[in-house]
Amino acid sequence: MRSPWRIDIVGVIRLVSSAVSNVNIECLPYLNEAFKPAAVTLNNYSTARRLFRRLNAAEPSSALVERLFSKGALITVPRRNRLTDEHFEQLLLLNANKHFVQ
Repeated sequence: MRSPWRIDIVGVIRLVSSAVSNVNIECLPYLNEAFKPAAVTLNNYSTARRLFRRLNAAEPSSALVERLFSKGALITVPRRNRLTDEHFEQLLLLNANKHFVQ
């Protein structure tokens, strides 16, 4: 299963490789304008804007939270009807983080 937080390294390398020729043209003027707001500065530099959007964007996904709720539903089965909140939380954390141990 692919992690939603994983960066597509090949895609980033391709993007950076295509931008290498523009670096000398855009890099120094962009860095000289560093004290202006990013929204204004990035509009003038297309390569920097593409890299900024690609590398500085958060994943708009709730898949991790939904997966955690799903694991919680698997823990709270009728057989465990006397499960305390503390014990449930411990079991959920152990279940969610078991890939770190294996």
